[in-house]
Amino acid sequence: VSTDGSDVSGSGTSVDPFASIQKGIDLALNNDVVLVSPGTYHENIIIGDKDILVTSEYFSSIDTSTINATIIDGDSSGSVITILNQGDEAQFELRGLTIRNGEATYGGGIACFDSSPTLQDLNIESNKATTGGGGGMYLIQSSPNILTCKLQNNISEDVGGGLYAKDNSAAIIKKSVISNNSSNSTGAGIFTKNSSILRIIRSVVTNNTSSSYGGGIGIRESQLLIHNSLIANNSATTTAGGIYYYRNA
Repeated sequence: VSTDGSDVSGSGTSVDPFASIQKGIDLALNNDVVLVSPGTYHENIIIGDKDILVTSEYFSSIDTSTINATIIDGDSSGSVITILNQGDEAQFELRGLTIRNGEATYGGGIACFDSSPTLQDLNIESNKATTGGGGGMYLIQSSPNILTCKLQNNISEDVGGGLYAKDNSAAIIKKSVISNNSSNSTGAGIFTKNSSILRIIRSVVTNNTSSSYGGGIGIRESQLLIHNSLIANNSATTTAGGIYYYRNA
């Protein structure tokens, strides 16, 4: 796919690329790679049950500047990316992209329902959730692997400015940074509720700000395992700047 103005019905070849990521995803078959050229794509993408890889050229170049240069912008008109009904067996991967300017009831950046994708090398920034929570990312009955991602400068008017995991979600967050997120309720960096286990491994949770409880992390009726990670310089107006455990956490 490319931002060069090609028609969305293009062949998908290098000389006639699709102009939208959604078009590439819709026509991709299992085990295909949807390769996204550098540029800014103003889209709100929906991904169903497909075993595909959607990636920038970072996949082959390993040049981090490519991540910053390949942007999906939600134009404040819904979640930037919605991942639906993939269950535990699907092998969907999203890699090497910047996801920004989404605004939705929940999951301004990424909203993940009943799915367990691999989310790797992503910048998830400047997204917003309103009454449902999860400014950067929202997980329900989902267990993604979140690897070397940055969730920064996201806002929730409710819980989970950076990430909100609920209802039997079991995410792994590894080698990632959750920083400078804010919420008007619990867990400005991360909030989890009624989930099984949230694992935070070799990651950084810093400079998140809650207007209520748990500036860094809020945990309710869930289990939290933290390995070799830094939780620092977070703040909450009411209680627990770092981590707030309550209701059988």
